[in-house]
Amino acid sequence: MNYSFFDKIKLLFRIFLVFFKIGSTTLGGGYVMFPIMQLEVVEKKKWLSNKELIDFYAMGQSLPGLIGPNTAFFSGYRINGVFGGIIAAFGIVLPSIIIISLIAFFMIEFNNYPAVQKVFYGIKAGVLAMVFNAVFNMWKNAVVDWLTLFICIVSAILILFTDISPFFIIFAGTIPGFFMRKNNDI
Repeated sequence: MNYSFFDKIKLLFRIFLVFFKIGSTTLGGGYVMFPIMQLEVVEKKKWLSNKELIDFYAMGQSLPGLIGPNTAFFSGYRINGVFGGIIAAFGIVLPSIIIISLIAFFMIEFNNYPAVQKVFYGIKAGVLAMVFNAVFNMWKNAVVDWLTLFICIVSAILILFTDISPFFIIFAGTIPGFFMRKNNDI
């Protein structure tokens, strides 16, 4: 389908707004952003399938940098090419840039207020709940058979009890998954 120049600009603007909303409503990083991305990009906008988002999230974790912007770039790229990827990544990081700039500007005064300290104390608990939600949702979609359960358990043990880089553990997990997965519908 051919889109006019203005249709492409409108789509880029919608991509920016969605990812700006995701970036501005999540505290705690990529793990907290995942369920919000699912809601906005998969369920509401239907720009991606849940499987695509999980794949992009896994790729975002595997690459250097932050999970949220990496996943946003892959998602935006899938939605509208390179410009979609750039706009999505920019949209998701812009709220953090704004907030960090404001906090840095007012840091001396901001940090001394007991009310602010109490708010951040409560936010930590909420972020932890969202991380558990993200883990639960990823578990449902990633651990689908004995092989993936085995890869998950071995990976967790290696990450928790060794100094092996998570990059190498994730990469090593791709090997049995690639050669042993029977379904071609992935």
